Amino acid sequence: MRIKALLTAIITAAALSSCASEPAVSDSSITETAAPVTEAAEEITTQAEEQVNPAIGTWIMHDTDTDTDTELLIESDNAAYMRVTLDITDHFCFDKDRNFISKGQTIPADRYEMKNGRFSYVYKDKPALKMRKTDGVDDVLGEYLLTACQYKDKVKETLDTDEISGIDIVDDRITVIAEENRTSLLLLDEIDSFELKDDVMVTDIYADGTLLESPYEVDGDTMTITNSVGEKNTYQRKK
Repeated sequence: MRIKALLTAIITAAALSSCASEPAVSDSSITETAAPVTEAAEEITTQAEEQVNPAIGTWIMHDTDTDTDTELLIESDNAAYMRVTLDITDHFCFDKDRNFISKGQTIPADRYEMKNGRFSYVYKDKPALKMRKTDGVDDVLGEYLLTACQYKDKVKETLDTDEISGIDIVDDRITVIAEENRTSLLLLDEIDSFELKDDVMVTDIYADGTLLESPYEVDGDTMTITNSVGEKNTYQRKK
């Protein structure tokens, strides 16, 4: 509801702004009543901005023992995800000449298609790998969304195994980051029954449905979350 109120206020303010750019009306009575409306819209916008929880955003916690980062994405009071990053360079990558390297085999650029922001590699008449660019750059390097293909099916099949339980991956937000000689797969693991209160995060992590409440504090770009055993985890806001 807070996000909805903010968007409504912004839309209202934008509409009033566009009206202000039109030729002025000579009727003074209309001019006099227009000012309070604008002031009211600005007040609504300010109030809505103040209501947005400062914990909403993307946060990173660095593990010095493993030299890895954990990302916590809080999108709203009722939606949050953990971002899991996997190195899939061994599966496929692109070299400096934009050749497609898959399982040690070099596949030249004329064997795959990169057109209108969509990458496609077909093997034995089947869609082995299909991706859609999200960074607006029509080049094989960059950020993609993984779309329907054999590779995506394999990823989902792997995540459905008993060895990896309790992960609820958002199917339409599987991201691929392609760099020169390096490829990463970014998965969003949805936090079930997430609820963001003023000073507590509520998540359902137990099989019996028991809710876990984790106290948190936000100080500028630093957020501290206290886990169930009293340990404090510190996150930095991603900019």
